[in-house]
Amino acid sequence: MMTESERFWQTAKLGHLASSHAFIAAVPFVDFIFVAGSIATGNVKPESDIDLIVGCRAGRIWTVRLMMIIFLEIQGVRRRDGDVKQNSSNKICLNHFVTPASYRLQPPYNSYWVNLYQKLIPFGGNNDAIRAFFTANADWAGPRASIREVSSLDNTAREFFELILSGSFSFTRIRRESTYT
Repeated sequence: MMTESERFWQTAKLGHLASSHAFIAAVPFVDFIFVAGSIATGNVKPESDIDLIVGCRAGRIWTVRLMMIIFLEIQGVRRRDGDVKQNSSNKICLNHFVTPASYRLQPPYNSYWVNLYQKLIPFGGNNDAIRAFFTANADWAGPRASIREVSSLDNTAREFFELILSGSFSFTRIRRESTYT
C-alpha cells in the first residue's frame, strides 16, 4: 500500500513524464511505453528517476533506442550512467527495449519481477501490443486484473520519421531510380 507521500510523488513523476510526451511520441516504430521501477511499484521518493520499458517493432530496436536517446538528450531529461541519485530526479531512464519476440521475460523469475510486471503502468502506445506483452508474461507473473486503455503515440512527426526510415521513401531508392533514367 502506497503512503500519501508516495502517491503524491508518483503523480508528480507521471506529470513530469507527460511533459515529455511530444518528444517521446515522435519516436518512430514504438509499439508501447511502460513506466516501471519505483514509480510503478509505489516506492517513489523525490529523488526517483523515471524508468521506462519500451516496446519496439520487430527489426527496429536499434533505431528506436537511438531516436529515444537523441530526443531525450535534446530535451535534457535522459538519465546517464554517471548521474548520482541527487541528479537523477525526474530524469528518464531507458531500462529495457523489447520486441514482440522478446516480450516474455526469461527466467529466473522472483518476487521482485512478479511485483513489477503486475504494476507496470502503460504510458502510451498500441493497446493490442500492450495486451500481447502482458499475455506473454501471464504464466509466471499472473494475469493482469485490468489493463487500462492508453492513448496512441501516433502523430505527424512520428509518421514522417517512419516514412523516411521505412524504406518506402528512402534516399537509396531515389538514387537507384535516378541511375536508370
